[in-house]
Amino acid sequence: LLGEEKKRLAPFRVRDRELKTEITHGGITAKVKVDRIDELENGSLVLLDYKSGKPMVGRWNGERPDSPQLPIYASKLRTQLAAVAFVQLNREKIQFKGYSKSDNILPGVKRYDALTEKQRPAPTFDELLSNWNTNLEKLGAEFRRGVSDVDPKTRVTCDQCHLHMLCRINEAPLAPDEEAATQGPPLRPRP
Repeated sequence: LLGEEKKRLAPFRVRDRELKTEITHGGITAKVKVDRIDELENGSLVLLDYKSGKPMVGRWNGERPDSPQLPIYASKLRTQLAAVAFVQLNREKIQFKGYSKSDNILPGVKRYDALTEKQRPAPTFDELLSNWNTNLEKLGAEFRRGVSDVDPKTRVTCDQCHLHMLCRINEAPLAPDEEAATQGPPLRPRP
C-alpha cells in the first residue's frame, strides 16, 4: 500500500481515520465509521474505504445500490469531494478503485469524465454524487414509512431466498425478455 501511496501525484494529508459520525437519509439516521478521509492542498477531500476482498465500484450505483456504504459516506462530504474510492488490500492486488473529479488524484483511478459512457452512471462526478444522495434519501424515506413491497432486483435474489413458500413473485408470468434471460434481469411483481 505504501508503494501505491507513493505514486500519488497530488499532495495530500490524512485528515481523518476511522471517523465516527452520523448520517441521515430520509429521516433515518445511521451511526457510521469512515475508514479514511484525505485532504488535498486545495482543501478538497478524498474518501477512502479499505476492502480485503474484491470490491466492485459498479455496486455503488442504481436506485437501490448493492453496496451503498461509500455513497452514504459521500453524501456527508458531497460538495468537498475530489474522489471516492476503495483501497483494495489483498494477496492478489493492492490498488485504488473508484471515481475522481480530476486526473492524478489516485493512481489507477481515471478522471470521471474520461470514462466511457457505459462506465459512468451519471454525466458528471457532481451529478453522480447528487444521484447517490437522491437515491439514498428515497430509500431512507421508504424504510421510515415501512415500505416492504416484494420487489427483488434480479433473479439471483430469488434464487438465494429461503422464503419461497411465502412469496408469490414466481406466480407472475415472465415478460418475454425476462424469460429469455438466464440471469440478472429485473423482476417486477405483476398485478
